[in-house]
Amino acid sequence: GLSRDGGRLLYPVARAWLFGIPVPRRLLPKSETAESAADGIVRFDVRISLPLCGPIIHYAGWPEDTRLRMPPSSTASTKAPPPPTRG
Repeated sequence: GLSRDGGRLLYPVARAWLFGIPVPRRLLPKSETAESAADGIVRFDVRISLPLCGPIIHYAGWPEDTRLRMPPSSTASTKAPPPPTRG
């Protein structure tokens, strides 16, 4: 499960299934995923690798609310359009 390392929250891969079959521990992906906060900003760093293949993904950054960047508009709507009618 989740663990802490100083001020970081770690997300290890504990178990997985493939088509409903448990994956043996030695074949599990390795997650070097950490989340931390400093100066009011939450940051993440995600690295995933497979035992037989090596690194498969790495990304890092911080979440951002993109709604704050939308320009105000009298025609813009945040409501979803109505579903199509059958007829």
